[in-house]
Amino acid sequence: AASNVMGDTAVLAGTFRALDPGVFEWLHGRIEHVTTATAEAHGCAAHVNFAPAMDGVTREEYPPTVNDPRAAALATAVAAAMLGPERVVEVAPVMPAEDFSFFANAYPSAMMWLGAFNQSAGATWPLHSARYVLDEQVLTTGVAMHVGYAAEFLSRGFQANPTP
Repeated sequence: AASNVMGDTAVLAGTFRALDPGVFEWLHGRIEHVTTATAEAHGCAAHVNFAPAMDGVTREEYPPTVNDPRAAALATAVAAAMLGPERVVEVAPVMPAEDFSFFANAYPSAMMWLGAFNQSAGATWPLHSARYVLDEQVLTTGVAMHVGYAAEFLSRGFQANPTP
């Protein structure tokens, strides 16, 4: 299309994320308000739809992924006991859009990252890079972490104090 021709309709698509479910809901309201008010100010109409659709399939919107503090503390303790505390790093909160967030909204959960950087294996690119290479040797550590977490939780619940 030519750059000086204005279409009859326009579609603006994007994503937004928040660390707190309350802020996430507030953002819904603000986006809807600003969108409709801006459209009205220019003599237009706007429709806001937060349900993502791709190839004709509409999905439920991803809620924030929020760790349960008890589950996160247990996972951290298990990781420190299994791998050594020097290999457990607390990271600042991030805003992923994950299927896991639906599960975490229903059950006390924690999402942890398994470090997979390994220069000798060529695993040096971030997860969503087209150049990403998975060092499959880390998968056994991931499985062991899941088993360790499950065993501690089934044995002692959130009161676990695992020992190496």
